[in-house]
Amino acid sequence: MLKLILHKNKMLSFNKKIGEELFRSTEVAEQWFPVSINDNSRPYGEQTSHKIKVEMFSPWKGNSLYPYFDSSGDMLAFSRKYMTKVDIDGANKEVEVFETYTSSYIYGWIKRNDSWEEWYKPKENPIEAIPVVYATQTDTEWGSVNKLISRLETLLSNFAYTNDYFASLKIFVEGKIMGFAKKGESGAILEGEPGSKASYLTWANAPESVKLEIETLIRFIYSFTQTPDISFDSVKGLQSISGETLKMLFLDAKLKVESKKEIFDDYFQRRLNILKRYIALMLPELKMATRTIIVEPEMVPYSVGTEKLNISNLMLANGGEPLISQKTSVALSNLTDNPSEEWDQVQEEKQANSVQNIFNPTE
Repeated sequence: MLKLILHKNKMLSFNKKIGEELFRSTEVAEQWFPVSINDNSRPYGEQTSHKIKVEMFSPWKGNSLYPYFDSSGDMLAFSRKYMTKVDIDGANKEVEVFETYTSSYIYGWIKRNDSWEEWYKPKENPIEAIPVVYATQTDTEWGSVNKLISRLETLLSNFAYTNDYFASLKIFVEGKIMGFAKKGESGAILEGEPGSKASYLTWANAPESVKLEIETLIRFIYSFTQTPDISFDSVKGLQSISGETLKMLFLDAKLKVESKKEIFDDYFQRRLNILKRYIALMLPELKMATRTIIVEPEMVPYSVGTEKLNISNLMLANGGEPLISQKTSVALSNLTDNPSEEWDQVQEEKQANSVQNIFNPTE
């Protein structure tokens, strides 16, 4: 049931949205709530009267978040303020709403005529736990390199302006010009008095310092944010892109994932605990099971190009023997829509070739 609730709410994409909102606004929250169903759809394999949905709260989406913790770090209440449209005196008006979630009740207030009043009667919280998960971090992902990014943008802007200025060739003349060539005339000649000199104006000091600063800033931005630079220009100089090389390329990013676990391990664990309480509410016979079962979240850092290296190491430890059967390798190849039929076809062709070799030994 727990897996089905996560699947029905599309957690793979939802988790990415949670991460994006946290990284750009430094805080994010999600609220889990039940929705009544009157059919026999059995969304989680068992007959239930509710299904569980989730909603994300983010400052970028117009929510002001107010978590309240005690001295030990436990959340005692969570509040949010946002704008919504409600029907007031027959007109659909946008008003300010303030909601507070506690382990016992959910409260709501609405602002009318510059004063707050009760929006709805306090609702009992059926799971007896705050149905909100909250995460925060000290700064945005680009906070440590914000000044570097500003400087880089300034350099690129100024450099573009300079290129526009020096793009058209200019001629410097010493003396007096007697005649000019016509516009567009090939083999044009300038005619001047004896002793006159004409030369193209060139940029005597090439922008090497600007180029060096731009390259340094880009390198620092990637380094300080622990982001691997996997652009073509960066990896084309590598002699051989082996599995070990790719692992080293993503090492800094993997270390960053480990640091993010300090936030997301607690975040996902609280989410799972909330869902277990809802399951116990929907199916009381599972109440004891939801209290004893241990479910822990696992964050797997992204890796690339290491599968071949892992297989080679395992075969080396296995004395060079195969790790999987040929039939399993056909299924894992993802080159056919029907692995079973493809395996039968491989066996038939193998048998046909064997018979042909027996009757044609010279071939």
